[in-house]
Amino acid sequence: MAITKILFIRSRLDDRVSYVINEKKTTLDGMIEYAVNEDKTEQRLYEGAVNCASPETAYQEMTATKRRWGKTDGVLGYHIIQSFAAGETTPNKAHEIGIEFARRLFGDRFEAVIGTHLNTDNLHNHIVINSVSFKDGGKYQSTKANMYRIREVSDALCREHSLSVILSPQGRGMAYAEYMALKTGKRTWKDTIREDVDEAIKYCRAPSQFAPMLRMFGYEVKENVKYMAVRPPGKERFVRLKSLGEQYEWPNIQRRIFNQKTVKVLPESRRTTPGRSYQLRGTLLKQKLTGYRALYYHYLYKMGILPKNRASAGRVPFALREDIYKLERISAETKLLCVHHIDTAEQLNAYQSSIEARTNTLSDERKIIRNRVRTCHNKAQAASLCAQTTELSEQLSILRREIKLCEGIRLRSMEIPRKLKQAKQEEQDYEKEMIKNEYKRGRGGPGR
Repeated sequence: MAITKILFIRSRLDDRVSYVINEKKTTLDGMIEYAVNEDKTEQRLYEGAVNCASPETAYQEMTATKRRWGKTDGVLGYHIIQSFAAGETTPNKAHEIGIEFARRLFGDRFEAVIGTHLNTDNLHNHIVINSVSFKDGGKYQSTKANMYRIREVSDALCREHSLSVILSPQGRGMAYAEYMALKTGKRTWKDTIREDVDEAIKYCRAPSQFAPMLRMFGYEVKENVKYMAVRPPGKERFVRLKSLGEQYEWPNIQRRIFNQKTVKVLPESRRTTPGRSYQLRGTLLKQKLTGYRALYYHYLYKMGILPKNRASAGRVPFALREDIYKLERISAETKLLCVHHIDTAEQLNAYQSSIEARTNTLSDERKIIRNRVRTCHNKAQAASLCAQTTELSEQLSILRREIKLCEGIRLRSMEIPRKLKQAKQEEQDYEKEMIKNEYKRGRGGPGR
């Protein structure tokens, strides 16, 4: 099953070409440095080119073509990503498909460079094509017809190699990010909408109560249209309920409401005022948190994650629940803050600087060892040196992961206050709507 995506390149064509032939992602040796063209291996296994002498000279040849035809501005090229389902193909076959894919689409007019990246669970091809034809100087047009052609060729190659393809009988494909989240088992904000729709149905005695219930949950609802649509709090666009799946089409929502044996009763209205600091159990017992650590723990508390026996287990606002699918990253950031007692931006910057310095030192050390491997003729000694580079690569991987966590903390710490404010407003609106609608629903027990 291959997913295709096309991106415009309006600047730095050389940077995009370098990314495609990045050795860390195109060779089986995952140790090789992320930096482009650094410490090249003797054999570059999964890089190729169409209408270029080699991947290394692709950028120069593309630039020469542009100059020859006097078309050096505008869109410089196109970046196509062809992603395969995890475990469905091999690196050799994925690369073979990528080369043939580029040849069939662009082989008669355009230069292209292909790299098969192996750094994730799902193998994926990155293909960069020149926007100017070497044959006639015409520019590639990213029209709807050409986009369909890209998908058709990709699907045809998948079928030829006995790979599955995505069937879209209604003519609408799944978004790439949504597909990847589904494939990896991660949540998306549409999952949160589905949960809210399911929950709203449980409170409805009749279909006419469904839209008001969603509004009580904070949604903006379009009713008098062909397809009912909702806009979650904090989102810019409406989402048609039918796009969430067959169970969420309006006729099926009505059926689900009528087929319920029991109907939930709205809880009593309540107002809670969360404090700004918390006493946490475990290793942080009786420790008052401040700064980043207090912010993150407050956020996890409002998301319903901490503590496990929280007293006010009310409905978590949409603004916070949509981040549950990022919980693994948020938990990792929280752990880093607590382990290293980081509370301020200055402490975070100092810690990141120390990690970056350590990374540079290890990277230089690994570079020296790799150079020694190339000139070493003793197999036993070469094997020992390779083991050292492997160990250094593992250490570098951990350090780079921590650098990314630091960058994530810096960005998220600016985003969390806005989401908490949005969540507070959503809670207040929910309380008002619940009080407003209580008299309409009555105080009877569950039933019709």
